[in-house]
Amino acid sequence: MKKDTNIDIAVCYHKKSLILETDALTPMQLGHAVAKTDLGMRGDDTGDNISARNRFYSEDTALWWLWKNSKAKVKGCMHYRRLLDLKNPGRPDYDVALEDIRDTREFLVKDMGLDSENINRLLKTADILTANSLDVGKWSAPTVEGQFKSVHVPFHWDIAMDIVKRDFPDVYPTALRVSGGNMGHFHNLVIMKADLFDAMCEFCFHITETMSHMIDETRPEFNDNWRATARYLSFVWERMCGVYLEYLVSRGHKLIEFPAVSIAPRGTNIEDLRNYNSTAYDIGRREALVPAFDDKSAVAVMMATNDNYAPYCAVMLQSIISNAASGRKYDIVIAASDLSEYNNDMISAMATPNVSVRIIDIKNYVGDADLNAVNASAKFGAERYYRYFIPEIFANYDKVLYLDADMVANRDIAELYDTNIGDNWWGVTYDKGVATVCSTPYESWGTTTVAAHLKNVLKMDSVYDYFQTGVMIWNIKRCRADKVTAKCLDKLQEIKQLLFLSQDVMNAVANGKHVFWLSPYWNVAWNPKYDWGDYSVTESYKTAVWWTGRAYILHYCGNSRPWNQPQNDYAEYFWKYARQTPYYEKILAKAMASIAATGYYNKPNKSKIRRIKRKIKKYKILQALTLGMVKSFKKRKANWRQELARC
Repeated sequence: MKKDTNIDIAVCYHKKSLILETDALTPMQLGHAVAKTDLGMRGDDTGDNISARNRFYSEDTALWWLWKNSKAKVKGCMHYRRLLDLKNPGRPDYDVALEDIRDTREFLVKDMGLDSENINRLLKTADILTANSLDVGKWSAPTVEGQFKSVHVPFHWDIAMDIVKRDFPDVYPTALRVSGGNMGHFHNLVIMKADLFDAMCEFCFHITETMSHMIDETRPEFNDNWRATARYLSFVWERMCGVYLEYLVSRGHKLIEFPAVSIAPRGTNIEDLRNYNSTAYDIGRREALVPAFDDKSAVAVMMATNDNYAPYCAVMLQSIISNAASGRKYDIVIAASDLSEYNNDMISAMATPNVSVRIIDIKNYVGDADLNAVNASAKFGAERYYRYFIPEIFANYDKVLYLDADMVANRDIAELYDTNIGDNWWGVTYDKGVATVCSTPYESWGTTTVAAHLKNVLKMDSVYDYFQTGVMIWNIKRCRADKVTAKCLDKLQEIKQLLFLSQDVMNAVANGKHVFWLSPYWNVAWNPKYDWGDYSVTESYKTAVWWTGRAYILHYCGNSRPWNQPQNDYAEYFWKYARQTPYYEKILAKAMASIAATGYYNKPNKSKIRRIKRKIKKYKILQALTLGMVKSFKKRKANWRQELARC
């Protein structure tokens, strides 16, 4: 086909797929300089290019190539799986099944209007053609800045904004407005007049290239393509592109929005699978649970506890109830073994009309699976391993949210439960503690013990694929089909030395695969300030501390606990919900006994007492020498005596 040389719109590819090409669209292979396979199309590695940096930039390497090399009067970017529908401005975004595209050219020209004639017609009355703006509040946060920080490395946004403020003061007011707003342009789907396109690239690439010199890209997480970090420049570029589009609009340039059309294979429903019967273990001997509600949208949750942890489990349960949506159902199942009748009654009574609370005896599902051998040496209860049996207990469900008992939810967990984890086994969060202790720039316990354990014992490919199991979304059908319960039990017997107990087993089984990475805000450890002090030089530590006060679910893991150290930062979230439970007085009494035993509030500060007494003595001498006329000291004296009383 004859190309219109005045229009150069790159359709970005990194793997084989349906070729999307017209007289205006030209396929381009991304990262061609380092690719193992040649897709037989134009590469991004000729002329002035950053093709080799594609792992950091994603489709932005195509934008760089167009900026530096193309002489066309109109430039733009599309994706092999996402296009602009230039025929239907004002229509919401929608999907098209790959199987429904019979005639590619007819689809692109007739249905999408992605031909030179239509594009030239639109650009007679507009300067920019781009995708519909999106409301980030429907994703994970109420602002563009908050959405970025909830799913990416938070301080990267701060660095980018500082660069804009310093180097583009005329754009900075627009950047502030976009950053604090809830609407933004995403996907890098643009068609623009060349001068504006080049100006946008100069702005965005100045920011990202400046950032790249400020951040150490030799760190392990970049080399291992850590999902939350590797494409960090692409994540920043995408949002700064939206900032610049808004800036151009503020300068009088006309922008027209069009729906983004996603192209993917048609989804198929997974057929119900036969119940799994392990040949190695007698599991699933009892009938699987029946959902408490007929409502398919009910939030299914499993927790585990014992008599000792029952009060703290109740606090987590109360936090769920306090933040539950009134129009939603919550089906909560608590697995225990030999729970006392008192605790059974107390926790069960916390149910509400829309929150069902059931306690089950886990022994009915564990069967003869041997959990005791590991527990005896680890000195932890078998409750840690109950989650392995979730596919058997909840065989009548589609998915289940597992939550540890030593947590509080500061947000409606239905938002988490509704996350689509695809065909993966689990939705999980990174273990920030493991990432922190393994990423020190010096030899430490983490680098010599933890990293070696993950590599040599668990046989994991990367320490940055290690996840935390306190919050997990389970895909029941997928787990049953792949016999995940048996895999975990087999691995439990295979690994004799567990460093992080049940969590080690699940990570060894998955090895970074079959998992969907959830936003880290859904499982934030509260203890970095108290347990990670030796690693405070790491970026991972600083990010973890930043997250703590912004957690959707706060995880009270580690050596310190809010019921024993109520003076620690963020313990107040625990006590807020503890006061609403029937266990409040018991929890309070235990906390008081712990404080009395440690003497935290009773240790006198002798040096401070001596210093205050010297000040008071000096005041008395001055008062005597001046016959009581030193009135200016009276207020200070009163303050000193109050301070002395507090010591």
